[in-house]
Amino acid sequence: MRAIIVEDHAILAAMTQRCLQHFGYVVNEDDILASGAEVLITLAKEPPPELLIIDWCLEGEWDGIDVMCAVRGAGIRGETPAIVITSGLHRPTEGVMRMIREHNAVFLAKPYSDQQLRVAVAEAVSASTDWPIQTLRDEDLPSISG
Repeated sequence: MRAIIVEDHAILAAMTQRCLQHFGYVVNEDDILASGAEVLITLAKEPPPELLIIDWCLEGEWDGIDVMCAVRGAGIRGETPAIVITSGLHRPTEGVMRMIREHNAVFLAKPYSDQQLRVAVAEAVSASTDWPIQTLRDEDLPSISG
């Protein structure tokens, strides 16, 4: 199962990559993107991912919703599990949550623990009827926080 991470903070992207790999996802270096504009280039070269993790507040012209719109517009099925992550929005407004739901995504506030990421992945996967839910045990998880 392939995952794409769109995160402009390299340390968090690397920790998320390590955790997702431990969960059974394939996250190559080419699948970690620092800007939204890189997403369409990556998707043009690769088959569609089975999971998207997208930072809401990206440096540059595209934010996380712009990325979601571009991904959906590029023909990636709307049911692809997606997680929108961000700092500073621990209590997202109803408008933000509506946008996230419209894009079939789950919200996750930074900083997050490996357990919180695991739960968000399970929620995103279970929201999509085409993707099997993985059963993960706490002892299978690496620690992101330290």
